[in-house]
Amino acid sequence: MKNSRVFYYFEKICGIPHISHNTKELSDFLIQFAKDMKLEYYSDGAGNVLISKQASEGYEEHEGVILQGHIDMVGAKASGSEHDFLTDPIEIIFDKPKKGYISAAGTTLGADNGIAVAYMLAILEDDSLKHPPIEALFTVDEEVGLLGAKAFDASRLKGKYLINLDSEEEGYFLTACAGGVRVDLCLDNEETDFEGLKISLCIDGLNGGHSGSDIHLGRASANILMGRLLAKLDETVDYYISNLHGGDVDNAICPKCTAEIVIDPSDYDNVVLACEKENKEYLLEYRNIDSNIYISVARMSEGTFGVANDFTREKILCMLRLLPYGVTAREADNPELVITSLNPGVLRYSAGHFRLGYAVRSSISGAKKDIVDKIEFLTEYLGGYCEESGDYPAWEYKQESKLREVIESVYSDMFNTRPKFTSIHAGLECGLFFEGNPNLDIISYGPDMYDVHTCNENLCLDSAKRVYDFTIKLLENL
Repeated sequence: MKNSRVFYYFEKICGIPHISHNTKELSDFLIQFAKDMKLEYYSDGAGNVLISKQASEGYEEHEGVILQGHIDMVGAKASGSEHDFLTDPIEIIFDKPKKGYISAAGTTLGADNGIAVAYMLAILEDDSLKHPPIEALFTVDEEVGLLGAKAFDASRLKGKYLINLDSEEEGYFLTACAGGVRVDLCLDNEETDFEGLKISLCIDGLNGGHSGSDIHLGRASANILMGRLLAKLDETVDYYISNLHGGDVDNAICPKCTAEIVIDPSDYDNVVLACEKENKEYLLEYRNIDSNIYISVARMSEGTFGVANDFTREKILCMLRLLPYGVTAREADNPELVITSLNPGVLRYSAGHFRLGYAVRSSISGAKKDIVDKIEFLTEYLGGYCEESGDYPAWEYKQESKLREVIESVYSDMFNTRPKFTSIHAGLECGLFFEGNPNLDIISYGPDMYDVHTCNENLCLDSAKRVYDFTIKLLENL
């Protein structure tokens, strides 16, 4: 796999910065690729790129196939990392976390969804393959609300079959997914000045994870734990909030949160003792899920600082303590399948402005709206306001699918085992494409990768090769 054209292109992609909202350079690379290969291409105002390749000899009359993946990645990095996702390339590390896997040096790897982009480029380049007409659709800003797929005119697609290469478990083929929306809770209040000792509280060491595919695991959110810690401190000492910073994206479970608070210098030891006690509680509660949680306390400086007043602090604590987190509904006959969830991925307070960014997901539109209504009700009751963005529909199961039939046949022949067809709680672009073109027959699959949206993200190279080989065989049989 390391010597394949797939990996050649994956390394190329890692060398081009491409976090969400910063994908133009990669879009330009794809357009230049199409020009160099003398392939027809189309690019819209959002930065999506569609590259078309004619059928191989003998396949001209077959129904066309659309290969699809997104070109943006989540930018998460380890504590202390100085990596700049706007300018720096991703550094690939081989044989980590174990032999045959790749990860990145202290950052997300971007295999979600860079491996799909690499697959498509290798297929477009290879004239020895047998295949129907191919359309390769590269979308932007999937990780921040499927914005590229929303902007793309799906009626431009000529193919019948759409293969979304944005899944993360080999052998599992997705036939449906949840819909979702981002909701930002906001409070604006004037600050007050308080003289005292500013200290830093940091909750770190959590696993984090994808707020869709990992939400059922019950992992802790550092933003939620920070709310608990601040509420507990409120029982022990007088303090004022100067700054809050937790998480970077709403669709990742927050692994680290920092608070800067101002206290009377004489209360420092009491704060340390209270944090040590809470740390033990968290380790006990999450002993089989997040066993490395730690709370650190550090002195910063003494002086007069702008802080949230008592009334604003109580509002912040009310939100962090009362708003739910995690799974709120599961399938009755299969508890592993989540119906509805919400994740507070981004927490900020600075200079009088408080913001809490939620990713809300559900396979039932009414349930999704009910969660959003609850968030908005409490926020407005406390004098704040909500901003919604990135709303996307669920992808509903299609009863009859020729694509599923061919996949079952090819996969069974290649691997002597039957593929597993299932749904996923994470959001995929498939729902938007189906909404724009209801005649599409859609499936989603991909190779084994783990801990995506975290700095522990890794990709299995053997799995990546098998899935590529399967895709080649599937195109031939379609």
